[in-house]
Amino acid sequence: MAANQNIRLHQIFQELKDKNLIEKERRLVQTRFTLQMQGVSFLKKIRYNKSFYENYLTKLDDDILRFILLHEEGHIKNGSSVPYYIIAIVSILFLLLFWYPFNYGLFNSLIFILIFFPLSYRFLYISLRKEEFKADEFAAISMKNGYNIFDSTELLRNMFQKVDEITTQNNQKSPFSMLLLIFIILIGFFPDYHPAPCERIANVKKMVLVSNNTD
Repeated sequence: MAANQNIRLHQIFQELKDKNLIEKERRLVQTRFTLQMQGVSFLKKIRYNKSFYENYLTKLDDDILRFILLHEEGHIKNGSSVPYYIIAIVSILFLLLFWYPFNYGLFNSLIFILIFFPLSYRFLYISLRKEEFKADEFAAISMKNGYNIFDSTELLRNMFQKVDEITTQNNQKSPFSMLLLIFIILIGFFPDYHPAPCERIANVKKMVLVSNNTD
């Protein structure tokens, strides 16, 4: 079980498991190596950052926390590990073929970096962007089945508004935004794969409308 300050999150997590909305074998783990919260498909666990929890999640209501946890469960159930394997293979190829002493020459090494790494990221970007929408849809369906919340768009809207308010009050950027900025400066322009809040809200709203028309 979690430390006392994290007890509410773990209670809600256990509640979702009891309702069979989250797999029984799933674990909720606090770690330093996760920027916010992440459902990792190949690890079969949901990880969260302590600072992110204390600064943001503690200020959200129970239904929003349920949606967030279910969103991460959606990543585990519907996510694919293939993009990560592609990135790993490309990285290993680079280390084997082009690392010091630059067996194929500095020029070829730079071409590899400038072409294959961006292409690999683009593949990862497309897959993860689609996965974000699927995770929202999974969470919305689960909230409907488990809590009779038939339209989760208001939950999403309230979540983004609350996070913006907290960020403004603290006068700071989220850890993810800061890391992304450093990534862009060091490597070049690699767009954030997370859809904009308005896109996520619109996607869930569209799903709700389709569901209502078919019921």
